[in-house]
Amino acid sequence: MISDNYYGIEDDDEDIDYDYIEHTNNNWQNELIGIYPLSSVLSSYENLLMNWINESVSPELLDYDESSVKVLSYIIHYGRRNQLFCAKERTHNASNKIEYDLSELYLYRSSYLIKMYLRQRLLKISQYPDYCIKNSKLQTDEDNNGNYNLTKEEAKFALKLSQLQWQHYNSVLSPIHSIFTNDQSISIPSPFLHRIIRFQCKKTLGRVQLSSQLDDRIEIDLALTNQDEHSNDMPDIVDISEGHIYTCRYTQAKPLLSTNSIQLWPWPPIT
Repeated sequence: MISDNYYGIEDDDEDIDYDYIEHTNNNWQNELIGIYPLSSVLSSYENLLMNWINESVSPELLDYDESSVKVLSYIIHYGRRNQLFCAKERTHNASNKIEYDLSELYLYRSSYLIKMYLRQRLLKISQYPDYCIKNSKLQTDEDNNGNYNLTKEEAKFALKLSQLQWQHYNSVLSPIHSIFTNDQSISIPSPFLHRIIRFQCKKTLGRVQLSSQLDDRIEIDLALTNQDEHSNDMPDIVDISEGHIYTCRYTQAKPLLSTNSIQLWPWPPIT
């Protein structure tokens, strides 16, 4: 039978200096954030994680989170430069190893979030390049508030991919298509916006009427609970409360998502 200290682990943690680890962690946080306040960095982590999950669930491109990507990209650049600058002055001991590992943890987390967020967006563009070009708000030089859902780099990628797809269609698929039918109409592939999704409410909204019309426009009426006594008879009336998870079609939840009132809920959960 293996004893408790077989791997050199003692039962008590008296030798672990938690105060030192916390102090080192705080120091590295201050060294990594550079010109940005710590609250801004932590907020960027949370926002980018939330937007990555939303992109994973949403069938279409959402607004690009420029501010969070900018902050975390700076953290990576500043942190790597700080590591190289301090490497020459620090000796190889246990304390410096902890400091290096903590800094590497922050840098890896920042890099991972950015990569997964951008990868999810590029995956959507690669599936529906023409739809993204036609139905997205492109980034321009006048955009200072980040109110767009297709960056210049993403637009170039979508345009190039669209050109390659049309070349393939004209040279290969179109001749085959003309053999079987005289119909020359071409439909642009688009994501299924009426898919079933789950979302978690971030704040209590009260009674919300969700209705999807034939032309894909959505009407939402936010009403007080005591204003419509017969609203319970309407199937689209939902009492949305903070922290609860609801299931509906994406087109019904899209207006709430645009107001940052809900968080899309992945299923199966992202781990």
